[in-house]
Amino acid sequence: MLTGLLKLLRSLFLSAARLLGSEIRDCRTGDLLGKGLLVPWRGKILVIGLDEAVVPVPVPQGRITYWKQEIGFTRHAEPNFPRSEPAISLLAGPEQVPDRVLLVLLDHRESRFVESSILAWTRHGFSQEDIFLVFGGSEKDHMEVRHLHKGMLAGSGHRTRDHTREAQSYREVFDLVADWVRDSTFTHILFVEYDQIPVAPLVADKYLTRLRDLDADILCCHLHRIDGTTNPHFLGLAARATLPQHPILSMLGTGHFWKQKAWLAVAGERAFSDWYLELDIPTTALKLGFRILGLTDQEKFVTNIPEKLPCTLSEAAAQGAWTYHPFKTPVAPADT
Repeated sequence: MLTGLLKLLRSLFLSAARLLGSEIRDCRTGDLLGKGLLVPWRGKILVIGLDEAVVPVPVPQGRITYWKQEIGFTRHAEPNFPRSEPAISLLAGPEQVPDRVLLVLLDHRESRFVESSILAWTRHGFSQEDIFLVFGGSEKDHMEVRHLHKGMLAGSGHRTRDHTREAQSYREVFDLVADWVRDSTFTHILFVEYDQIPVAPLVADKYLTRLRDLDADILCCHLHRIDGTTNPHFLGLAARATLPQHPILSMLGTGHFWKQKAWLAVAGERAFSDWYLELDIPTTALKLGFRILGLTDQEKFVTNIPEKLPCTLSEAAAQGAWTYHPFKTPVAPADT
């Protein structure tokens, strides 16, 4: 009851800040970044109500004034970093092998719900042999799941309530999958959480084609550069960690697609392993020289907040969605 009231008050306060606040535009491009309230406070400026993560920058002034200087806001360009030599060397194989995609499904629910999710993915092009269940629930439910290829998470790094503040980690997930695929014939990995469901037929082919077209090593949703911005994840990280010299990236924790050797390399690099997973994973990949790019046309169907989804599941299918997240109905519907 109290939590609900606090959320309502917060929502009303932010709505008022956006109503009373000013338009904030990119000082370099003129693009509208949103509306927010700028409040001077103890030598700082509070930015209240602005959804966009922005970079504060000094604004050039043609006429020198000693009594007034301007600070504006801009945004980083979308991440599109070239692949570096270490990644090229690592990914170079002695011969071409057929593409084979492993679906990694992270789930923690009762066995009947897990089995329903697995069935949904088999209807969209994956065989049972190509699905690896990473289970984070109870030992009892894990034992009851009727699926041959599965592994149990023993640690608690993935079990958090406030994911960002508690630095939720998927490091154990990466290790478990790395051990599974290291000597296998799988060439690629698609990782999804339990509430991301398939929509397009032969969905793995969509990811493979896009990876080749973009010449990328990793694809993900909502990939952003956040270093030096007002992004709350970055600000929290900056208060407690020594930051690297290279850019810091953020991505959504579900729906990412990998070359197998890129997954193995990131699993073995622990430099940022104590960071929140949505910063750790892409920033580690960038550090190692892999080319990580966003699935920008799929992002409206894959989000972290249900209220941000612009359409229903059936509408998403008609609009070309590959997958849909979050889908909170416990059992996947028959038409998935």
